[in-house]
Amino acid sequence: MGIHSARKLKDNSKNNNKNQNNQNKQNNTKQSHLSGIVKEKIALVVKPPHYGRKFCVKVELKASGKEIIAFVPCDGGLNIIDIGDLVLLERKKMNDIPNCNYRCITCNGIGIKHFIEKPFRASVHV
Repeated sequence: MGIHSARKLKDNSKNNNKNQNNQNKQNNTKQSHLSGIVKEKIALVVKPPHYGRKFCVKVELKASGKEIIAFVPCDGGLNIIDIGDLVLLERKKMNDIPNCNYRCITCNGIGIKHFIEKPFRASVHV
C-alpha cells in the first residue's frame, strides 16, 4: 500500500465490519428451530387460489429479539396458545401465506397436536 492509501483502507474496514454484522443477524433466522414468546394473535388472508383466513401468531425470538410471523396448525390451535407463552418454531415455508416462514410445534413444552390440558409456566405464576 502507498503513502496516500489511508482513505481506501478505512473504507474497506468499514465495509468488512458491516458485512460481518449482517451475516451474524442472518444466521439467527436461518436455524431450523427457534424459540420465542408470543406477542399477538393474528388472522392472515390467504393468496389465491385458496381463500379464507389462516391463524398465525407474532413471536419475538429469544436469540435476536426480532418479531416474526408463525403459522398455528390444527383446528383450535389458536385457542391453546395465549399471549406470553413460550413456543418452539420449525422452519416451514407456507406458500399461500405471505411473509410466513415458520410453524408452531410446541407451546410451553407440549406439542400442539397432543394437547389435553394446558400446563402453567412456573415463571409466570410466581
